[in-house]
Amino acid sequence: SKQIQYLVRQIAELQVYMGYLKKGYDIVQTGIHTVRDIKNGEFNLHSLYYGSLKTVNPKIRNSAQTAGIIVNLQYVTKSVASLRKAIREVNTLPEPHRQLIQQCCDKLTDDIDKTSRLLADIITSGTLQMSDDERLNRINAVYKKSIDQSVFVQQLLSQTITLFQSIEQEQ
Repeated sequence: SKQIQYLVRQIAELQVYMGYLKKGYDIVQTGIHTVRDIKNGEFNLHSLYYGSLKTVNPKIRNSAQTAGIIVNLQYVTKSVASLRKAIREVNTLPEPHRQLIQQCCDKLTDDIDKTSRLLADIITSGTLQMSDDERLNRINAVYKKSIDQSVFVQQLLSQTITLFQSIEQEQ
């Protein structure tokens, strides 16, 4: 009887202890879930942020500078095609001049290809991770390069025309 009372009291104390243990376990479990949710939420925020860097703002894609780059590239491409045609058709052009103009045209064609690929990468979603400011800075640099290419091809055209005229006058 004393033994039974002692065992009953011990069972009761163990049940109280088990209640404390259960509450402690629930608190730890809740804390672990909270930490995981916070961690995953932070990860999801980072994923969303970095994902947004791959999306191009339509205002940037359709900006006046982007259009200017395209116009400049088209101008240079057409000018190079005209130069190539002209040096093929002018039989009196000395070979060293022909080769020099051809090399300039080849170099310009390569540069234009690189510039157009770079522009496409900058204004196409999913290719480069950049903020809007970074994209605008890159577009500014590409725009300046396209202007340099336009100026160069204008000078090359002008010098080639002058060369053709001087060859014609000599004959």
